[in-house]
Amino acid sequence: MADPYARPPGKLSCARIVELVTPLDQALGADLDEPSVDEDDVMEKGRGGALSAVAGVTSGAIPFRGWVRQLTGAQRHDRLVQAAILAGGVRRGYLKGLGESRGCGPPATPSHLLTGRSVVEQKRRPRYGIR
Repeated sequence: MADPYARPPGKLSCARIVELVTPLDQALGADLDEPSVDEDDVMEKGRGGALSAVAGVTSGAIPFRGWVRQLTGAQRHDRLVQAAILAGGVRRGYLKGLGESRGCGPPATPSHLLTGRSVVEQKRRPRYGIR
């Protein structure tokens, strides 16, 4: 969480990027470039605003709910969890960008599955001198 853009130490190969991305995929679920297959997908939950709207309505029905959450530390914990999810998503995107600049294949680079373009088409496009 402290520095999601920190460059990984040592020689960075495609295999090393896969090693770094895999735990993030397991913790966060499918990335934005892949279809979600798990209904408990953390990134998918982050996209849904309907639950937060319902929570906002119900919180008004419970007297002093905000104070209880503040005093018990639940509110601070929720903010910490959200910050960790955001940092993990940013880290995964950064690592996949490094992988794409090196010509790696998925999961060390975005899969572009949702765009309908194949990995072969992705490799054929011009790189504009980025390496």
